[in-house]
Amino acid sequence: MGVIIILSISVIILLTYLYFIKKEIKNIYKQLNEYNRGYTRKKIDISLFDRDIENLVRVINDHINISINAVIKQKNTEDELKRAIANISHDIRTPLTSILGYIQMSKREGTSHEKQLECINIAESKANTLKKILEKLFIFSIVESPEYIIELEYINLNDILYELIASFYDEFKSNGMDLNIDIKEENLIVLGNKTDIVRIIENLMTNLVKYSKGNEQIELKKVDGKGMLIISNKVENLRKEDVKLLFNRFYKQDISRNSSKSSGLGLSITKTLIEKMKGDIDAYLIDDQIYIICSWKIADLK
Repeated sequence: MGVIIILSISVIILLTYLYFIKKEIKNIYKQLNEYNRGYTRKKIDISLFDRDIENLVRVINDHINISINAVIKQKNTEDELKRAIANISHDIRTPLTSILGYIQMSKREGTSHEKQLECINIAESKANTLKKILEKLFIFSIVESPEYIIELEYINLNDILYELIASFYDEFKSNGMDLNIDIKEENLIVLGNKTDIVRIIENLMTNLVKYSKGNEQIELKKVDGKGMLIISNKVENLRKEDVKLLFNRFYKQDISRNSSKSSGLGLSITKTLIEKMKGDIDAYLIDDQIYIICSWKIADLK
């Protein structure tokens, strides 16, 4: 008799437990259905404390988090693409409009020969600006492609840096820059690609010329098995929260000497190239001094 009572109680407890389990499953199904239909963005919650049910809901909520992040990422990508199209359209349209305007001005009846030459020279300058924008856009489309693979080789950073500093000397001088150059290592050999490293440093030096407000510094040194290039200068109108955005595609920040905005492609190209060489690039703002830090793995020549 006692056994029958114990079995009866066990069956009742089991049936009660199964009832609450089924009820909780229905509750989870209802919440999932409402979420999938877009009626709610709330995650799944439960009232029954059961380890297996809790594990199931945790996995479901993790999947919801992944879905939410994917939607946010897609939205950000779409917004970035819209901004990119708008920015590039503006960058191309501005010099193109000027070119057409100066050509029309030179063709006006009664325009003097001297004025025609002036218009042609200005139109040529605007055409060169447009050419540079299109070249950057072309390079950007190439380096962003997964098919663009960089073959690594031994590169002497010192040689490249000396050559580029010399090639930019006239621009530094004409902009009144008193460049502080600090090269702590000689014959710093890193793993990289010469063409792309030249492109990277050219982009950084071009920015130095365009945006610097003084205190220009170039430093080359060895840190923790890496060849590190640091280019820094004083800036205005740049906030710390903007610094990490500088490498985003088509990001624009009004920090130039003449208050014009860049196409936002140079630093994005630089970041992509360095990462494809297994290197790193970062930016920091300390007071009003910005530091762009590039690093490449030092070659093991043993």
